[in-house]
Amino acid sequence: HFVPISLYDSLEIIPKNQSGITLEVDGIDFKEGLQNNLVFRAAELFQEHSSNPFGMSIILKKNIPVGAGLGGGSADAAATLHVLNQLHQNPFSRKELQDLALNLGADVPFFIDPEPSEVRGIGDVIRPLNHYPLLPLLILKPSFSISTAEAFQECIPRRMKVPMKIVNDEELVSNLENRFEYTLFKKYPELKELKNQCLEHGALGASVSGSGSALFALFRTESEQMEAARKLKRISLKKLGFFLKNGVFILFLVMLVISGCSKRTPSLRNHYGIQDQHPETWIESNRRIEHFVNIYRKNTHVRICLERAEKKGYLHYIHRVFYKHRLPPELAHLPILESCFDTRANSGSALGMWQFTKATAKDYGLRVGWFSDERLNWRKSTHSAARYLNELGRRFNYDWRLALAGYNGGPNYLAKRMKKQRSRNFWQLKLRKETKEYVPKFLAMLKVGRERYPDLFFQGAPRYWVASR
Repeated sequence: HFVPISLYDSLEIIPKNQSGITLEVDGIDFKEGLQNNLVFRAAELFQEHSSNPFGMSIILKKNIPVGAGLGGGSADAAATLHVLNQLHQNPFSRKELQDLALNLGADVPFFIDPEPSEVRGIGDVIRPLNHYPLLPLLILKPSFSISTAEAFQECIPRRMKVPMKIVNDEELVSNLENRFEYTLFKKYPELKELKNQCLEHGALGASVSGSGSALFALFRTESEQMEAARKLKRISLKKLGFFLKNGVFILFLVMLVISGCSKRTPSLRNHYGIQDQHPETWIESNRRIEHFVNIYRKNTHVRICLERAEKKGYLHYIHRVFYKHRLPPELAHLPILESCFDTRANSGSALGMWQFTKATAKDYGLRVGWFSDERLNWRKSTHSAARYLNELGRRFNYDWRLALAGYNGGPNYLAKRMKKQRSRNFWQLKLRKETKEYVPKFLAMLKVGRERYPDLFFQGAPRYWVASR
């Protein structure tokens, strides 16, 4: 999807009597020859197809960072074609300009008439997306740039069989995916750290823009956007040396999607931006769930874990962190199943309250070594757990039954089983025993906690959730 924003360069074209094209670029140190500049090439291309070519001086003032994946060069090329078309009394239609633009690059046709669009093929198939729910955003550019050619060489593409359906801001955020991230994050770990910082500071979602190196973060309101900008300048940017540009409030369209058994809870979740495609998950009941409900009603495991959390104040902190990431509040109770809120729990291959393996811990910013293991730091590991759960939610379209199964069995294992069995229904999937029982166990624990120990269960919880019980 291509979406225009109000970050732009300035372009001035001055016709002159003598033939030839001159180009002056201000704002960057342009070391390459003119033949490699898209503005110069666009001017030459137009002159080649014009019946009355004339000489010109072009002055380009750059504000859009180069090598950022923001389409600055493509936008400048399209603007050049537009201006020249006007100076020549509009000899070309919009479609003809887009056909010309294809000679300059796959991104250029979109910028001839930029509006939120789905772009396919070699840039020749442009489908406008009406009522696209744009949100306040921040654009953050690291001190380094990434060439498009470099990014494409290492990218692993994935064919989309069905076009993404985006009709509200929740679906926009849940469908944020950039295949470039899978290779860029390994080569440029600063980008992954930047994305995590954005999510920690209230972003609904964040993603690399195009082929990088810029990253954009989406927010529900302008106040949240500006608050995040202030915090990122103070924290992240000092640490990583980023250039930050405020996006603008272009359009803010809210469409609440209510699903499930309870109308009250889903609408409140949407109002507070909670990422939850199936809120009925947390109150559903079936034979597999009830089997474990009967077990936990007969023992004291849930009560003991909640009492431990109350004594140490764990849930108060976890709820605050998870709310910032717009995670369902039920997920704050996952340590009941993982470790019974034991910060030093050790299962052999996993450690700490959130039971991170070494690999997952490192992937989500925790240091793991002989003398120091941050999996035992429950506060730091809670932030990592929130980022990991957010990533799992995004990957499985915020179906938390699937995301939780991925937390236990590994997202790649679950994805393979889903693909092989051609099913996205957790209850129909054939999985190894531990993963198969993980979700019904957790849902059973939630039910027992809610019904038998409500004061312990709702400690530190968001007010909207407590009010909806």
